[in-house]
Amino acid sequence: MQLFSDLQSLRPARVGGVCMSVGVFDGVHRGHQLLLNHAARRAGELGIKSLALTFRAHPLTLLAPPYAPRFLTTPEQKIRLIEQCGADLCMMVDFTAEFAGITAQRFLEEIVLEGCRARSITCGPDFRFGHKGVGDVKLLRAFCGARDIELDVLETLSDDRAPVRSTRVRQSIQDGRLDLTVRLLGRPYSVTGLVIKGDARGQTIGFPTANLDPPVNQLIPGDGVYAVRVVLDEEGPGGHYDGMLNIGVRPTFENKRRAIEAHLFDFQGDLYGRELTVTFISKMREERRFESVEALIEQLRADEAACRALFDAPGPA
Repeated sequence: MQLFSDLQSLRPARVGGVCMSVGVFDGVHRGHQLLLNHAARRAGELGIKSLALTFRAHPLTLLAPPYAPRFLTTPEQKIRLIEQCGADLCMMVDFTAEFAGITAQRFLEEIVLEGCRARSITCGPDFRFGHKGVGDVKLLRAFCGARDIELDVLETLSDDRAPVRSTRVRQSIQDGRLDLTVRLLGRPYSVTGLVIKGDARGQTIGFPTANLDPPVNQLIPGDGVYAVRVVLDEEGPGGHYDGMLNIGVRPTFENKRRAIEAHLFDFQGDLYGRELTVTFISKMREERRFESVEALIEQLRADEAACRALFDAPGPA
């Protein structure tokens, strides 16, 4: 997949026209995948390329910062996931004040038609575009009809009679309903970050942990103990490990700073400064305060046994 940041650099690649899909695509959940897969499939049928137009950050980060949600995917993760959906081209732009001021008609004329040369557009029924979101599917349909552009409006994907949306994904992650998260995303939720120095208390009680520093403003699951799978240095020579992870303030030690601490089973070595990708498999229990360090250690042993049993359990036939 070819990646672009503006229309000028895109020009050589969109010769012959494109099948286009547009969206924030935060999380690239199953509803997004439906749109992207459809555009890629239609592009193949027409003998042209598929293009995903998306944004580096959520538009609300600019338009209404207090209401901007924590993101589900970093730009790098989003690009990889869009590519997995079959897109040939991806234009990831910054949602600037200038972009936000483009009227719906200018968006269609200058970006969709002239800039991208769309021959086919795939969107959902709630698609909005242009300044203050005044553009809708009705306007898009009229525009496409007048210019002989194919328009495919796909029905919103549902799961358990509720729409698959990024807001619902976020809620499932915060609630620890990771089975629902997997259904909505089509994969488990993961976070990548660097290991930073902690207080090394885990080492003293026999459970050394890696303190994860996640990307700023990425959504982190709610406090609790999780079974996780960990990849070290995803882009380099690392390794794959099962483990358990605690998110919270470690109330047994009367700590007030929230931390993300992963204990990798059967790992030996130094993790400081290394990159970890943590995939959340199951929430095992809530975080709680123990009356003694000894009671905490006993519980951690039980947590490890439960996580190992979960990973060792056979999958569905």
